[in-house]
Amino acid sequence: MKPRTRMPLTVVGAILACILTGVIPAHATFPGRNGRIAFQVQLTPDAHIQIYTVRPNGHDLRQITHLEDADAVRPDWSPDGRQIIFEIDRNEAPFCSVALMNADGSDIVELTPHTDICEGDPSFTPDGARIVFHRFDPATNEEAFWSMDLTGNDRQRIPAPAGASDPNVSPNGEKLSFVAESDQEFQSALFISNVDGSNLFQLIPFSFGVAVKQDWAPDGQHLVFAKNGIGHPPGISANIATIRPDGTHLRLITHYEGGDVQALVGSYSPDGRWVVFRLEDHGLSGLYKMRPDGSHMRAILPLSSFKPRSIDWGAKPSEDEDKDEDTVEAKHKMLDVSVSSEPSGGIRSGVPVPEEGTTKIGNSLPNLDLLDTDRIRFSTTSSCALYGRPCSPNGGYPRCCGTLQCVFSGGSTRVGYACK
Repeated sequence: MKPRTRMPLTVVGAILACILTGVIPAHATFPGRNGRIAFQVQLTPDAHIQIYTVRPNGHDLRQITHLEDADAVRPDWSPDGRQIIFEIDRNEAPFCSVALMNADGSDIVELTPHTDICEGDPSFTPDGARIVFHRFDPATNEEAFWSMDLTGNDRQRIPAPAGASDPNVSPNGEKLSFVAESDQEFQSALFISNVDGSNLFQLIPFSFGVAVKQDWAPDGQHLVFAKNGIGHPPGISANIATIRPDGTHLRLITHYEGGDVQALVGSYSPDGRWVVFRLEDHGLSGLYKMRPDGSHMRAILPLSSFKPRSIDWGAKPSEDEDKDEDTVEAKHKMLDVSVSSEPSGGIRSGVPVPEEGTTKIGNSLPNLDLLDTDRIRFSTTSSCALYGRPCSPNGGYPRCCGTLQCVFSGGSTRVGYACK
């Protein structure tokens, strides 16, 4: 994956630097009803990165991209929840390109010309009519933000400082937020400017090590970001914070310490009532949500080896008549470890997709929200037992009493926190 820092003079050098650093942006959330959550996952070290979506209650997990010779990264929902803009990374020109697809992964269209120019970090403007993205030209070593329409035309340059990445337009369409890295290790800052790049203002100092993941609240009154999230300095935990666009009311909303537990932000929910994020705990990762003040933390996809990154919460399309995902009552069920894997129909520029099939997630976990509040209960074909390791501090489950290991018929195991 490709960082949006100063890139070497050759695209090959840029590709190598990206693979080593692996920074992932998040994108602006616009007002609406809560729909599906999109994110990227690399199932194994040798696998290509693909994009998945899931309901906010953890149900109906789907893999929506199936690229055989490229990575699908950095998804960003359109304001109406009907399309996703994302980045395709590959080892041949265009090495990184902006692509557009439907919410189910169909009708992928690449918008970047087949040149050595690298384009990525895409996000929608609040009216859904344009895309803002990062562009690097290795021939001139020039980088900047740009905008274009949904056909890839009408391109307009937006000046940005060197090392800038993750451009996000504010919900009112007037401001642009982004992260910029310094030449020092673990040093990155949060900036805003006018949408044309003028009137640059530094919100957060470089010493905060702001992760290349930040988002506007749907009402435009706050931004959310992760402190100490760039490069993961040893012994220091990444934590999520909010701040107003004028630089006031800085507030940490998670408080992990020691480096073994981290909270890395994805985005706000379209209704503004939740923040979705990745929780990392002693090598396991989970998709979680919490209120913007840090309260009411809940697991969407509990801790496992399945690692969601570049998380973005989309709006529900107006024609979708299903229940609001947040109001679906949890029943005593296991998290379905099958991922719907329908083919996306291919990319118009020729990137192939595999045959239709079903993908399994390794080490998937039961959703903790689905556990019985009085005792551990799964099914008659499973046996579960608590063992040693205590809960992490501020783990979000006040009744959490230990770590749960479940052994299912057939010998497979699942590991996660248990509450009773």
